[in-house]
Amino acid sequence: MNRWIGAALALALAACVLAPPGLVFAEDAPQAAASEAVLDLDEHGEAGAEASITGTVRANLVSATLPSNIAFTFDPAAEFDPTAGKNQVDTPSAAAATNNSVVPVVLEITQVQVKDDGHLGENPLDGSAQTLKLKAHVNDQWKTVGGVQELVERGVGEPGTAILALRPKGERFASLEAFEQYALLPTGSGGPTAATPLRAATLPADSTVPLEIYGKLASDRLYGEYGFSVGVTLKVRALQSGESWDYLPTEN
Repeated sequence: MNRWIGAALALALAACVLAPPGLVFAEDAPQAAASEAVLDLDEHGEAGAEASITGTVRANLVSATLPSNIAFTFDPAAEFDPTAGKNQVDTPSAAAATNNSVVPVVLEITQVQVKDDGHLGENPLDGSAQTLKLKAHVNDQWKTVGGVQELVERGVGEPGTAILALRPKGERFASLEAFEQYALLPTGSGGPTAATPLRAATLPADSTVPLEIYGKLASDRLYGEYGFSVGVTLKVRALQSGESWDYLPTEN
């Protein structure tokens, strides 16, 4: 019998925090040395000289409290439709990110790694390797060349393929393409980097935003209960002036 029972995924989140752009920490700021000028009075008993006053802003560190690990379960038999809130992943209610700052911040993903290159073990029936491969699309991608349909990229369909995204809880995506832009892919294989991060959520000042893992998994060759881990590095930065606030969960 083909079955995947309570497939456990652990999402390790390592965090770093950055100061708001344009602000300099006092201990890092260049310190101007004090200087003196000797003034000699002229025949009118007057003297003058230009002087400058240099000040350094002491900036508060952008601070956020992030989960270090999120363990959740996958049910490949469940319906998946991110436009209607139908998800194969059950994320614990404790998964959340808290902004301790007085300014809104953006939570970004700068690195994604699949533990053991996605190796899940061996099929107990035939001994073949079972692996996990993260995909960028839910469905197969096709293009038309000379009136003929050609396959560009496989979606989630082959055994062991999956798509995952980390976003605010309860988000309803306008389309499948809108969901896929947040797909977690391994860094080095189309995934995020420090220079090209993937946006996860926007956190208003002094607030907590629940997080949810959205995903679909194809497992018709996987037997029994399996677990795998995806390591994700997060960065927190201040929201820029004029930048989109992104999706925010509705308060109940």
